[in-house]
Amino acid sequence: MLTSFHSESSSKSNPSERRTIVDCPATVTEIWDMTPTVKSLNLFVNQYQFLDYKAGQWLEFKIPELKRMGSFTMCTSPLKFKKTGNIQLAVKYSDHKPTAWVHTNCKVGHQITISFGGDFHYNPTVDDPTHDLLLIGGGIGVNPLFCIMNLIADYNVMNKENNSRCYQPGNVQLLYSVRTVNDIQFKDNLEKLENENENISCKFFVTKEKPNDKNIINRRINSEDIKEALQKLDRGNCYIYICAPGEMMDDMEEILEDMEFDSSKIRTGRWW
Repeated sequence: MLTSFHSESSSKSNPSERRTIVDCPATVTEIWDMTPTVKSLNLFVNQYQFLDYKAGQWLEFKIPELKRMGSFTMCTSPLKFKKTGNIQLAVKYSDHKPTAWVHTNCKVGHQITISFGGDFHYNPTVDDPTHDLLLIGGGIGVNPLFCIMNLIADYNVMNKENNSRCYQPGNVQLLYSVRTVNDIQFKDNLEKLENENENISCKFFVTKEKPNDKNIINRRINSEDIKEALQKLDRGNCYIYICAPGEMMDDMEEILEDMEFDSSKIRTGRWW
């Protein structure tokens, strides 16, 4: 859960894009434990046919009995949402009231009100040239990156089916770091995306314990990992999306600055 989420971008965003004009009713249709500290829930949005959002944006969550609101990043591809009206959230526990409500009071059938917003997003158009993506996530910051990856996978399917004109994705590399193996979110889903899409690759890092899985690296993401990822991508035609807590974000930005990576192609979302 992004109790406080701040998105930054080197490109200026239109203030009107930060939030949808209207609040929309939604219903909790499913809720489950994703990790020991993260609950996932599915929402059905009543008027989804008239709504859309961009991959990576947040959902503003209004609960009738609470005066405070929470902002949570969405996991579901915008293309899937347009077909089904369903949105998945992953919410990490904290004592922030909306977050605590999700973990302790939220039940299937509960009615809430939502709106969409945020300028940390990925929204290629059909006429955009193909480009690569390096996604770097820390902890719950993987949520918007998972959303972006789901969108890429949807574009891949559409291009294979040849039934519509859409954006042609490039290659995608994910570097994802957490404290413990139990903190890894969407591991099965991410591995499935990797196995089913030739242009998607994932690398997992755990910092506080030695994992038994040989495919999980026991340390922080470092400059060599980023260099290796960029070597597999077209550096001159690559965008980097980073969503992580403050200290990790600072480290990643410093590494990219030392590498003299084009700052206009870096998008960042901090959470704390």
